[in-house]
Order: sequence, then C-alpha cells, then structure tokens
Amino acid sequence: MEDYEDGSEQAVPEPSPPQIGGAALDAFVRPALVAATRLFLVAGVALALIDETGELRGTVAVGDLAQALEEAAPQLWSGPSLEVLASGAAVRTSSLPSDGRWPALARLSGLARVNSLLCVPVEGSAGPAGTLTMVRRPDRPWQAYEVESLTTYAGVVAALVRAAAESQANAQVIGQLEHALHHRVVIEQAKGILMEREALDPAGAFDRLRKAARAGRRRVSEVAAELVAGHPLPPLSPTNGNGTRPTATGLDLRHDDARGPDNRLARRDPMEVLYTAEATATGGRKNGRARSSDGAIDMPINPPKEVGGSGEGTNPEQLFAAGYAACFDNALASVARRDRIGLGQTSVTALVGLAKHPEEGYALDVELRVTIPDMPRDQAEALVAKAHQRCPYSRATRGNLDVRLTVV
Repeated sequence: MEDYEDGSEQAVPEPSPPQIGGAALDAFVRPALVAATRLFLVAGVALALIDETGELRGTVAVGDLAQALEEAAPQLWSGPSLEVLASGAAVRTSSLPSDGRWPALARLSGLARVNSLLCVPVEGSAGPAGTLTMVRRPDRPWQAYEVESLTTYAGVVAALVRAAAESQANAQVIGQLEHALHHRVVIEQAKGILMEREALDPAGAFDRLRKAARAGRRRVSEVAAELVAGHPLPPLSPTNGNGTRPTATGLDLRHDDARGPDNRLARRDPMEVLYTAEATATGGRKNGRARSSDGAIDMPINPPKEVGGSGEGTNPEQLFAAGYAACFDNALASVARRDRIGLGQTSVTALVGLAKHPEEGYALDVELRVTIPDMPRDQAEALVAKAHQRCPYSRATRGNLDVRLTVV
C-alpha cells in the first residue's frame, strides 16, 4: 500500500485486532450462549468481552433475562466481572439482593427477582478475553460441579470468540489485499503511460508518480488513477528537498487542503476527532503566557537561559518535548499490546532543540531516547520503529522533522 506522507510503497500492514461484533458473534458465539441457558437451567447468560487495554468492549446476553442483563452491563462489568478479572477465579452468590458486594447491580429493577449469580473468567490466547455470567431466580447455592462445569464451558466460548476474531481478521486481510492489488494495477498502468510518454524506465516512472504525490500530499494510487483517467500530472515545482514547495519567504506552509489536477482545492476526507485540546498564548516566546482552556496549564513563557532568556516558567520546546515523549511512550504500549509482546515499564526522553535554519529563522531538532528494560536490543529497535509509525506526533512531524530514534 502507498504511504500518505511520502508516496513510498509499503507492505500491506498487519491488521489491528478486530473489534468482534454483529454477524461474527451471532454466527459463532450466540448459539453456545443459548445452549448454556438450557444446559445449566438458568434465566440468563451474559458474555462480557474486553479489548486489548482491558476495557469493556461489549456484552452479549441471551435467555429470559437477556434484556435486563444487557441493560445491567455497566454494573456487571464494574462488579463481578472486574472482581473475576482481578482474581482470575470465579465469584458467586445465592443472595444477590443482600450480598453487599455489588449494591449497584442488586438495585437494578430488571434483576429484582434474581438471587443467584455465578461469574467465571473467559481466557484468551494471550490473557483474559472477558467473563461469562449466568443468573437464576431461586436462591439455590451454586454447587462445586456447577462452578467447574461453567468454567469448562467458558473455555468453549473462548474458542468460539477466537474463531470469530480469526474469521473477521481473515476478511479484513482479504479486503486489504484486494485493495492493494487494485492500487498496484493502477500504478503499473500509470507507470506504463509515463514510460511511453516521457521515455522513462520503470523506476523513473514510479519516482515521477511519487514526487507528484508528495507535492500534493496525496496517495500515489490517487495520482496514478487520475493519470490513467486522462488527467495530466501536475508539473514538478522546485522543492525544499522534502517534497514541499518553498514560499517567497522560504518557509514551508503546509495545509490540510491539497490541489487537484485542475488546480482547485480538494479537501481530504476529515478524520474523526476524538478530543480537541485548546490553549491560548499571548506575548509570544518572551514574557508570554500560555493557558489551556481547562486551566490545567497556566504558566509564563520565556526563552531558556541558554539563549539569553530569563528561563522563568517554560518554553515551547519543553511543552513539545513533554507531549511527544508521553505520546510516543503510549504508542510503544499500544504496539506491544497489538503484537502481544510483554512489556515492562518503559520511558521516553524527548530532546527538542531550537536550531538555526540554514536559510533563515529557526527550526527544531528532535531526538527520542527510548528505554525498554529486559528486552533484546534488536527487538526493542523493531518495537520503536513500529511505534514511530503509529504515534500521532510522529505522523504529524513526518516530512517536516528528522526525528532520531535511539534505544538506550
């Protein structure tokens, strides 16, 4: 697949862990849950699934009390499910209304006549995948054989959850391969057109496409498709060496808008914004002040003493370093969870230098020093490289900053 930023060709990415749901669960898991209500003679069974971070992903409930259990999902999760996941062992009660451990659950009107509850862990291939809970109205104590039987049955459910995940992952990979194959064909067609039209060899033709894609910050496949459709490639403009066109002042002005072949602004599809931080700065870098909208940040801004400033408060480089380091450390943990790699306590130190730009003004010099204890160096370096592809700060600076990655 083609990279958004620089138009280079990349392998099809490894799919992220699928978010199982809908048809996959209905086909693989729901019949087994329905069978459990009959096998154990209970009024309802609920399967709670967790994601790779240990948070609740979703609940599937069946039986006479299916609706009540689905509505009780938050209380089930914060009560018996979390207790099971924390201990790794089953929890049970035959007197839910007076048990006292989960008062929020016991107060729910939908479960008013439920007395007995049994919850067991559902183990995945790399740790807990969720919990399986069943309830019944009589206040009959759970026998040891019932606990053992439901624990065994949870193993069957876990296998079905894995099968559903693999089915969904296979469908995702097939879709990615079909997508990549289609783009590969289009790119080869465009290369053939350029080879004939501009007397280029295959490598030169792809480089022509790549540079045109970088100039407009677009995919190579998008530029190739337009060329195959009969649109000319935009002429190559002088660049600053990183794919960006210099302005009259020599500064790189980058925008979310890209120009299409007709030189009109074509806005890319917007991303789904999950959170927006808001901060206001006044006074610039010297005798300035920065304040976030929630007041969590409210401090003076001054140049550091190294460049003749007072050093009072903080400076933009420190703020950027703190944000980049925290984000990259989180990206390490995220990649490790995705790849199912055991990861201890990591640390990331961001060194953000203020440097003189060779043309005029200033630029940033960035190095990330990453510490991953108890991991072989080659494995640590591979993990850092993956995190660099995933970290939002790395994505935002790619093509603008030469970020050096050092495993220490």
